[in-house]
Amino acid sequence: MLGPADLSVADNRVRTKIEQFADDLADLLDEGANVFPNGIREPGAPPTTSDWAVDQKVWLSKFGSSDEVAGWVSETTGIYLAESGQLLLAYAALLRSRRVFVSVDLVTRAIIERVGHVNWILDARIDAEARAARAGLEFAACLFMYRESLSDLDADRDIRNKLKAEAKAHQANLKKWFSVYQPPHDKCDEKSPQTGDVTRWTVNGESFPSLTTATHFALESAGIKPETSKGTYGGLSGFSHPNVAFSRERRDIGPDAKITFRQEPEEMEKCARMALLRFAVSVKNWVNYYQAEQDRVITKLDEIGYRLEILCGTTPSE
Repeated sequence: MLGPADLSVADNRVRTKIEQFADDLADLLDEGANVFPNGIREPGAPPTTSDWAVDQKVWLSKFGSSDEVAGWVSETTGIYLAESGQLLLAYAALLRSRRVFVSVDLVTRAIIERVGHVNWILDARIDAEARAARAGLEFAACLFMYRESLSDLDADRDIRNKLKAEAKAHQANLKKWFSVYQPPHDKCDEKSPQTGDVTRWTVNGESFPSLTTATHFALESAGIKPETSKGTYGGLSGFSHPNVAFSRERRDIGPDAKITFRQEPEEMEKCARMALLRFAVSVKNWVNYYQAEQDRVITKLDEIGYRLEILCGTTPSE
């Protein structure tokens, strides 16, 4: 980390250079974060030529007058991007605090997970029905995992009953509109009852993405292969659980047994680049899907990306 231990170095010129680099990175993260949602007007009624409008016609044709499917798509993708923007702001605050250490890995991982799910749902390679199935499965899985946590916590019964009713109604729509496969609860016993774990269901052949699969959806546009995406997620996850082998990358133990944690500028730049650029790609997918101010938003994101490349090309090498 860029904390008191680092500030004790004799070369104040190097210290100032690294601090300035951290602040410049933080400024770019702030700018990127503020593009969504503050910099984009609500899609409202997107143009009739937008992919969203084309998909909605298909959904209305296949699922009747219900606009629930459009709600699944807009809520999940919009909220995940808004959360990712907040996480970018948190990353910037960490850089300015000079106490970053492994926290930035966790923040970056949270962003990658979210934009991966956005890209999975807004994937331009799939049709309207597949998008509806993915968004419906995403929403069902979210309800299931939330309800599981509340049950484990023995939360208020009225709240849990309302969520149960919402989840049952949602699952009923999935089964009415799509082909839903519920595998056996016991993976080793085909005759066991069907599982209620929605994350194991398939809807029209669509499976809920694992965290590593979501990471690939976040990284694939950069030419990253699935195996590398898996390794990247493993690396970002290395500091979220106790693991002394991972921690060796970020710690030094001196002769006096004093433990010092560090964040190299190159590592700082790598995480910031991944978080900001993957977020930018996902926002571009969103504005292209809804035709929401694409020219202005994409121009702004490209300009931020260009400045990031210039900045990272001059990364201080302490």
